[in-house]
Amino acid sequence: LETLAKLRQIVGLLKVTPAIELAENVLQSGESVVLYAHHLSVVDLLYRGLKDKYSVGIIQGSVSQQERAHIVEKFQKGETQVMIITSAGGEGIDLYRASSVIFVEREWNSGKEMQAEARLHRIGQNNPVVATYLVLTDTIDEKISKLIESKRSVFNDIIGLAQIETDIRETILKELTK
Repeated sequence: LETLAKLRQIVGLLKVTPAIELAENVLQSGESVVLYAHHLSVVDLLYRGLKDKYSVGIIQGSVSQQERAHIVEKFQKGETQVMIITSAGGEGIDLYRASSVIFVEREWNSGKEMQAEARLHRIGQNNPVVATYLVLTDTIDEKISKLIESKRSVFNDIIGLAQIETDIRETILKELTK
């Protein structure tokens, strides 16, 4: 497990440059962006790569609830353009100001990723949300990604998420056409 953790960290570090490039493409269009990572070394490199051009907020597990609220408030007001979040820091926050989220490192649990995406799908969100998962091919990252997507598929099949979305859409359309 320790070797696997080290390999995941190395792969995460290799994805920093493409993640920064992708984030800059979003930022140049005038939008804000949220980046999710797991390892603090990856978070640090993302921050260093973006901080000279953009205002960046970081939320990780060691950030107090009070400071977390302040960082989120600055982001929602547009004072911060980039939010970098670790898996340990992403609980209980709303980031509807952004419509792009980039997962630099994958979670083991597809439910956590879905929750992270949902941070942008909140009341106040006026745009479609685009979630990008960076995967380094021909590495352990690709195998982990396939495993996570398999878990997500099983979850969606069991819960019937696609059917729930269809039912909600049809209900809304019926109400609108009355």
